[in-house]
Amino acid sequence: MNTAATGRLRSLAEPLTSPHSRGPLLGFAVSELGDGVTTVVVPLVIYQNSGSLGLLAGSFAGQLFLGSAFAALGGPVADRWNRLNVVTATFVLRLALVLCLAAMAGANGPLFVLVGVLAGSLGSFGNPSGEALVRERMRHNPQSIAAARRATRLLSSILGPAVGATLIGVGGVRVGLLVDAGTFVVGLILLLTARRAGPAGLPVEAHPPKATPPGFREFFALARASEVVVPRVVSDVFASVAVAVTITLAVPYLAALADAPKGAYGWALSAYSIGAMAGVTAAGLLRWRVRTTSLLIRANVVYGLCSALGLLGGVWWMLPVGWLLWGVSYGPESVVADARITAELPPGTLGRIYGFSTVMAKIASGTGFLLAGLLGSFVSPGHLILWTALTYAVLAPSVLLLLSRIRRA
Repeated sequence: MNTAATGRLRSLAEPLTSPHSRGPLLGFAVSELGDGVTTVVVPLVIYQNSGSLGLLAGSFAGQLFLGSAFAALGGPVADRWNRLNVVTATFVLRLALVLCLAAMAGANGPLFVLVGVLAGSLGSFGNPSGEALVRERMRHNPQSIAAARRATRLLSSILGPAVGATLIGVGGVRVGLLVDAGTFVVGLILLLTARRAGPAGLPVEAHPPKATPPGFREFFALARASEVVVPRVVSDVFASVAVAVTITLAVPYLAALADAPKGAYGWALSAYSIGAMAGVTAAGLLRWRVRTTSLLIRANVVYGLCSALGLLGGVWWMLPVGWLLWGVSYGPESVVADARITAELPPGTLGRIYGFSTVMAKIASGTGFLLAGLLGSFVSPGHLILWTALTYAVLAPSVLLLLSRIRRA
């Protein structure tokens, strides 16, 4: 392996090897592993104990809307308070809520739903602080920290639900919730190690006082002036709607195919995850000189075409193939735009940037789920997925191109 390739690999691995970023990065990832367990355990308990689809739907809606509110509050907090303290306090509160859920595992009624919704949505309050914290610790290497953060979040989203389902089958719901609580304990220990080292290159005693972050007027002016923020948020909104519609309708689409095995949907999700891991890794290794808007336009076209490709021939195995390619194409757009936001904007704005993008993504996802539910009653799942993919491949790039021309005018 030549010297340049070795240097790139070391640079890509730096967020996981450096004491400045390793603690918060892994602590955040472990807590998200616990979130994945919660997403399986809590809805299952609510439905098993109540038999009410209304309570089940209410828990999902509650997490969506309350999570959006928490993210909106968490962004400004992340830019004005010590981010490590905010994440630590959030972990402690979530640990207490999960332990309450474990104690109430056999309970029936709205109290379990309320605590479950709080436990599932409170992470959105700490997420802006956590996202800004890991990037602040590795500000000199934004592309590698963006790739590492995407990869760890992806792994947690893959493993968390699988671990939760396994724990329920082996030890029951209470065991699953106690393991979930354990992930927060491990996360807190990892956060403690982060207190011994600050941002790379600065010893603990040399940490500069935190500058007063820009006010909201200055923040929005910076966001509008940025070449990355608005296009990235717009791209995320379109992608969140399309993903929500597609993953919802893929279930009835596969169920209607006579030759589709029972695990076809799981294989499609796994194929997407494998592709995304490959795409994120490659994006972290390569050097990108293309303009952000141009990259986003191309990525959205490819996303839509890959989603449509999964329907080719009406055979079940094409869906995993299309989603695998969809996942690979996810890497450059997510890593490069994220890295450029970190490099371009002042540290005192990152919390609000990630809080705002979280709110917009949650609202867009909710819109996508609603559209899938409403239109799915009138249009076949396959046709609706196809029209969503093609509309997305045309509309998202067109809006991004229009925004680019308005900016240049």
